[in-house]
Amino acid sequence: MKTLLLLTLTLLYAPETPSTATAPMQSVSQDGPKNLNPQQAAQLLKESPGVVVLDVRTPAEFSTGHIKGAVNVDYNSPTFQQQVAKLDKTKPYLVHCAVGGRSTQSLPILQKLGFTNVRHLDGGVKAWQQAGLPLVK
Repeated sequence: MKTLLLLTLTLLYAPETPSTATAPMQSVSQDGPKNLNPQQAAQLLKESPGVVVLDVRTPAEFSTGHIKGAVNVDYNSPTFQQQVAKLDKTKPYLVHCAVGGRSTQSLPILQKLGFTNVRHLDGGVKAWQQAGLPLVK
């Protein structure tokens, strides 16, 4: 239990760097970790059109390119929690940021707010691009 708490705190307060982006990420799903690499995430979006892509980068980052259909809620905004609380908790979500730090930090918030069907894009939009997957502006 102490190890899990320590891991959670480490992930919550770790800066967003490429080294933290490749570390295993936590999930808020009830049935265990649901961390996806870019290919798995793309397959999920192809097979499940109801998945909401939640991009927690800044609006400036979002405007440079995002996954098609993504909803942008800035993790750094002081109203992040209030904005996310307005989203439909019954829908499935794929959460990401630039490389994984902010989206990892958002997972406990989503869990606290009652989101139970959340997947995390390991490596964020950077990994998505490196996999050759498209972004839209």
